[in-house]
Amino acid sequence: TLNTHDIVVDRDTMCYIYLRHSCGLEQSAWISTSFRSKGLENCDNYLTIGSASSTSQYVPGYTYYSYALSCQIYTPSEIGQTGKFTSLYFKSDRTLSYGRTVKIYMAETDKREFTSNTDWFKVSSADLVYDGSIHYVNGWNEITLSRPFTYSGTKNLVIVYDDNSGSYENGPYFSTFNDADGKNSAIYYYGDYTNLNPETSFSTSASGRLTSKNHIKLGYCVAVDACPEVENLHVSDYQATEVTLEWTSNADYPGF
Repeated sequence: TLNTHDIVVDRDTMCYIYLRHSCGLEQSAWISTSFRSKGLENCDNYLTIGSASSTSQYVPGYTYYSYALSCQIYTPSEIGQTGKFTSLYFKSDRTLSYGRTVKIYMAETDKREFTSNTDWFKVSSADLVYDGSIHYVNGWNEITLSRPFTYSGTKNLVIVYDDNSGSYENGPYFSTFNDADGKNSAIYYYGDYTNLNPETSFSTSASGRLTSKNHIKLGYCVAVDACPEVENLHVSDYQATEVTLEWTSNADYPGF
């Protein structure tokens, strides 16, 4: 039987849990686990990757066909930030009449480019960060990730976009920018009859590769310092019905 029990822990603290069965007069052996609780986070942050210099129908997905798949690589210098990504934005030039059924994966990789039309990124080493519907409108389109992705900033970021809609619509052009090194940093497929599954191995040739990629935005969280304690608290000027309190506070946290 699965049992659950909520416990209260302090923020950003190493916690050790010990548990055993109590069977009347006897007890089982102890089992244990440990974890560090989450610290404070500031999630009201956004970064923009690239400066839109062109547009493309092919990435992230060509909606004029029933199925589409793309992989795009972004470098640490293009991203310029570490943290936990919580949302992804694509910029469209028009509104679609219907939603698209999409899966999105993210991973860190040493891979810098796609060297052939069969050089797909294998998502077995990626996290599924979104599985749902996207209804594109004119302008920026926010996709709230169902599973945030933590990016270390030490490797490239690959974004895999898998459109399984099974229907087509004369769709939008999405904002793109050129790869700074002229690398084939995007690979894409579209078709009406074959729905490529990035979670399995396949040798299907891509429809093409690009030296440009989507101009995107990412929402992210970063850890912030725990609320600091006040210092040097003391009491002075004793009166019959009041006293004076004095203390030192952190200038970044004036409230008390």
